[in-house]
Amino acid sequence: MRFTGYIIGLVIAGAIIFAGINHTTGQQPKAETAPTEKEKAAKLKIVPVLVINPGEERELTLSTECTVGLTRGGGFNLMEIGKGNGFGADTKVWQRDGLTIEAPDFQTGEKQAAEPQYKPLREAGLNVFRVKVTAAKEAKPGVVNLHLVDQTCNGWCSADFRVLVVAQ
Repeated sequence: MRFTGYIIGLVIAGAIIFAGINHTTGQQPKAETAPTEKEKAAKLKIVPVLVINPGEERELTLSTECTVGLTRGGGFNLMEIGKGNGFGADTKVWQRDGLTIEAPDFQTGEKQAAEPQYKPLREAGLNVFRVKVTAAKEAKPGVVNLHLVDQTCNGWCSADFRVLVVAQ
């Protein structure tokens, strides 16, 4: 009788263990991990939105503590968030669906930062530059999430922004 109870106990324990195994992969199901503070912060960022109509050209003014002039880095680069298209030599101009977004080159960035109206920002140690956004008349309505980055001698400066092309 004692041996039978032992066998029944093993069978029950085996059934419990078997029930806990993921039948599709044969592995224990992975426990969901709580998002890190960095992941939470990335989802909770306040991101500027530039609203543009088809047929318009607008500029988005941004500021940074990074140098906007000539550095050992490659200057400003654009990429669409979530598309995994990385940074390369031709990412200063992003285009799709009638929308064109241009990051300034070194000379343009320095010229923009030196404009007289930005003197209070310069005195505060900030450099200003403008991203040019053009929506062709046939631009497709929708939103684009972009990441702008500049690798400088002192590190990385980056920002996210959105462009919303509204329907006419």
